[in-house]
Amino acid sequence: MATSVFFSLLYIYIYIYIYIYIYGHTPASNPRVGGSCSRELDH
Repeated sequence: MATSVFFSLLYIYIYIYIYIYIYGHTPASNPRVGGSCSRELDH
C-alpha cells in the first residue's frame, strides 16, 4: 500500500517537473501560448 502511494506521488512530481520544464521555455510576454509551443522551441 505504501509503495503505490510513493509511486503515485513520484508520478505527480515528474509530471509537474515536465510541465514546468515545457512552459519554462515559452516567452513570458505571452504565457497563453499552449498549442503552438513548437514554434518557440525552434529558436
